[in-house]
Amino acid sequence: MPIQRTRYLQDQETELERMKWAVYEDGDLPWDITINFCETHRAEAKIIPLGGREGYPKTIDFAALPSRLGDSEFRTDMDDLMASPEDSPLFKRIVKRIGKIGRGAWKKAVKQGEKKSLDLAMVG
Repeated sequence: MPIQRTRYLQDQETELERMKWAVYEDGDLPWDITINFCETHRAEAKIIPLGGREGYPKTIDFAALPSRLGDSEFRTDMDDLMASPEDSPLFKRIVKRIGKIGRGAWKKAVKQGEKKSLDLAMVG
């Protein structure tokens, strides 16, 4: 994905290069660290630009968010979610899935990357 990387991604790449020889003798980074970098790169290269074309902002001004939400139904839903995330349908679905496959299996990046797990985590 040839794109101009953000400063964040460039710094992360520099740190991973340093870390892979300083921390890991064979120079191979663990799968989860590698995949996190790849997902960030993919987001910068494809997902964020697609959102921009649809009118979504590139960044979220969290300080201004409460005033932008006003007294909308969405605001009420978000307040409820922040007050008790464990009551959300998404949270309950994921907890159920973890219960079925076991916590150890869920922690493996390969399991989280399976289509069934990704579909489960999708909102809506």
